[in-house]
Amino acid sequence: MNILVVDDHSVNRKLLRAQLEAEGQSVLEAADGVEALQTLDREPVDAVISDILMPNMDGFRFCLEVRKQPKFNAVTFIFYTSTYDSPTDRQLAQTVGGDRYIAKPAPVATILETLREVAQQGTSRRRARQEGGDNTSYVLKQYNEALVAKLEQRNIELTDRNRALQQAQQQLRLQATALETAANAILITDRTGTIQWVNPAFSTLTGYTAPEVAGKTPRVLKSGKHDQAFYRELWKTIQSGQTWRGEFINRRKDGTLFHDEHTITPVRSEHGEITHFIGILHDVTARKQAEEELRLTHEKLRHLLAHSPAVIYTLKLDGQKITPTVVSDSIGRLLGVTAAEAMSYEWWLGQLHPKDRDRAVASVSETLARGASRTEYRLR
Repeated sequence: MNILVVDDHSVNRKLLRAQLEAEGQSVLEAADGVEALQTLDREPVDAVISDILMPNMDGFRFCLEVRKQPKFNAVTFIFYTSTYDSPTDRQLAQTVGGDRYIAKPAPVATILETLREVAQQGTSRRRARQEGGDNTSYVLKQYNEALVAKLEQRNIELTDRNRALQQAQQQLRLQATALETAANAILITDRTGTIQWVNPAFSTLTGYTAPEVAGKTPRVLKSGKHDQAFYRELWKTIQSGQTWRGEFINRRKDGTLFHDEHTITPVRSEHGEITHFIGILHDVTARKQAEEELRLTHEKLRHLLAHSPAVIYTLKLDGQKITPTVVSDSIGRLLGVTAAEAMSYEWWLGQLHPKDRDRAVASVSETLARGASRTEYRLR
């Protein structure tokens, strides 16, 4: 059987052709109704399998033109489409002279079985078409009404799609602006770790411009402060689809080090495969420096408390209650008690010489009022 496949999508034509030829059929191709009519005039064709929605001449009009010519009366005409699939479309397909209507996609066995069924009904089918007479005006009316309805429907669909596209574009612009203006450095890599995009904050933090790091990996920031086990654990986490959070010590382009709290999140495709990684770097260098300065200050204070010959203490005012918070160990050398034993205001009051108690208590009030005081008193 010589079969003419008509479809404006070349991939669809070639796929159906390969399937039919594998079943021993001879296949011709055309991209629309105009080209198909030219092929029918040149080549012997037993059956047509045609899409409906095509440029230049759609499937309905093509079928109508075929049925106008008596020499093609015996040609089987099968509509094969996924676009026109309403009951009205199926009725119109029969009205314009189609023998069968098959919805895409269909197994090749179904298509061949349909062709055989139509071929077996060939004589009665031709007689029914001949007895139907010339109903071109009615068919054209039906065709035009269906075409107008379909165009209106398509216009509504395109309007809705355009509105949805505009909304999606607006959302993308908002997201892109958020990424571009974010205070935190952001980079996006592919699944192998190759950098594809960085925001301006990344360049500000690291000193590297976007073109300088594009196509490279985050290893350009490697400081040597982390061992291989650190990086193995990181990759194990993100490649398993989990988000990694931790701290990095990285190196800027100028060689200086910086600390960042780092978050790396995998991005998955619609099929669940990891396609990209998004890294967010929060610069905590200033905080780390402040923490280090505070640690050093605490060390100096501890050294002073441990080695000062004088007793150093601090008091905390909580409402009307005064509580010692720090007492140096030198109190043991002076009074023979431990710092822990001296950690109460009552102990201090109890150790004051009775004649000095009022003056010592008044010095606390003076310190609170003026910020400092100098008083001599005796302890027992």
